Amino acid sequence: NIVKILTNLLSSGHLKFNKKDRYLYEVEIPDDNGSNYIDWYGNFPPKFMKRVLLGFKRLNPKQLKWIADKNYQFKSGLYQYLSHPNFDRLIDYLCKEEDYHTIFQNGLTTKEMVGDGKTVYWFLTKCLGSPKAASLFLLQCGFTGIKYETGTKWKKPDGASSDGHNYVIFNANDIKILKKENVYN
Repeated sequence: NIVKILTNLLSSGHLKFNKKDRYLYEVEIPDDNGSNYIDWYGNFPPKFMKRVLLGFKRLNPKQLKWIADKNYQFKSGLYQYLSHPNFDRLIDYLCKEEDYHTIFQNGLTTKEMVGDGKTVYWFLTKCLGSPKAASLFLLQCGFTGIKYETGTKWKKPDGASSDGHNYVIFNANDIKILKKENVYN
């Protein structure tokens, strides 16, 4: 029924669809070396957590206080550790997967809830104020982007391959466009 309504709107001119602005790109992106892409649905390993914690530690005290003032979860968990005089000795403890709940105090308290890239990314988004800020922060921590398996968001079409990944790249300069084609020509 909705298809019929949309078809009628398109044919009557009440709804316009600009076909000339739809492109399919073939691109080259940095290879996945096992430590440069965050797996959205997969495990967020301790070596990745350590990079994120060191990224926070590199922020100046005013930036950390700004984040803590706007985010109780950050203030009651990670902020206290970042401000601790012995942080360098605590970091390995904080990066044990079974202790991630210490970082994500109040709300995200089990390994299952904080053990994937998606949860870490949304925690950073909440702390830093936007997805763009979280992505730039992760870029500064040495991550190229995020990967997720094809077909994880929507049902795969019949016959579609289940192997492969989609990638979100944090820095546009890391993408080399090899081919651009208008899908309606």
